[in-house]
Amino acid sequence: MRPTSLTLAAAGVLTALLSLRPGAALAEDAPAHGGGMPTPPSKIEHPFARSMVGSWDLAFKAGEMTRTGVAVWRTASDGATLVEELRVGSGDDAFYGFGVLTTADGKAVTTTWFDTDSGIDPQVYRGTLTDDGWTSSVEMPGRGTWTMSMTKKGEGRTLSMKAGEQTLFEIAYTKAAKPVEDVGTSEKLRLKHPLAEAMLGTWDVAGSFEMGGNAMPYTSTVSWRRGLGGSCLVAEQAMEMPGMGSDHGIAIARFDVEKKTMKFWGWPGSRPANRMEGTVTDTAFEGTSVEPGPFGPMKMRIEKTDEGFASTFSAGPVKGTEKLTRRK
Repeated sequence: MRPTSLTLAAAGVLTALLSLRPGAALAEDAPAHGGGMPTPPSKIEHPFARSMVGSWDLAFKAGEMTRTGVAVWRTASDGATLVEELRVGSGDDAFYGFGVLTTADGKAVTTTWFDTDSGIDPQVYRGTLTDDGWTSSVEMPGRGTWTMSMTKKGEGRTLSMKAGEQTLFEIAYTKAAKPVEDVGTSEKLRLKHPLAEAMLGTWDVAGSFEMGGNAMPYTSTVSWRRGLGGSCLVAEQAMEMPGMGSDHGIAIARFDVEKKTMKFWGWPGSRPANRMEGTVTDTAFEGTSVEPGPFGPMKMRIEKTDEGFASTFSAGPVKGTEKLTRRK
């Protein structure tokens, strides 16, 4: 089954990417990379999108093949994202998906979709919300346009995936009688890497970044767990920066164990999504952001220590450090 086509080295990657969000004073000094300061995301208020929050029973159909499953939708990033975690089938043959939905201008919708059939990189679908659902699409290399539609059907929902005019599959969503907290994992899919194993759990982070001789401290809490059937780590973060407020974010990171690399995606509540890629060993991760921010590309190194983890990061004139301690 192929409906569509993380984990993290350490929590400091998430905190640095999500918390390095210069306020008004720093914005004046920021060089104009890619058009200046990025536009923060907006909270998701669209009634149909919000109606997806909750637990759903799934009925999957692709040709003559049918499967059942479960999906959980919830808000994250202080209301700026909707996250879907999905399982179709059971046991070692189960398919898992992880989607992050964001909106702009109230109606434009973007879904970043990861699954266990399509490699590490996600597919990014873009479209428009309506009162009864949304339709979004992505150009698949060598396979044309794929279109994903989520529509209201009575009290339920129907997800349809098409390649051109051909329907690849449909999933009927019915509200679950009981709330579901976790869609489960598979031993077959379970990521096995020493640094990823070490990151599981909740961490207290004490950090500081410096620009122009001014040090700005912050604190953060980051919790990492397994996701996507156990093949990645998913993080949620809450950050406090004195004088600049708070922020919340969600992240997913995926390893290529053979290539010794890690790719990271983060969705803060107060600035656009972030991406980072780099090399990983049993004890350290070193990476660079894929898209430059207002101060240029971010570089990060994080290492396992006797006490937890320690990291350094830089972006143009901004430099920072973090210390991570496991919460007891």
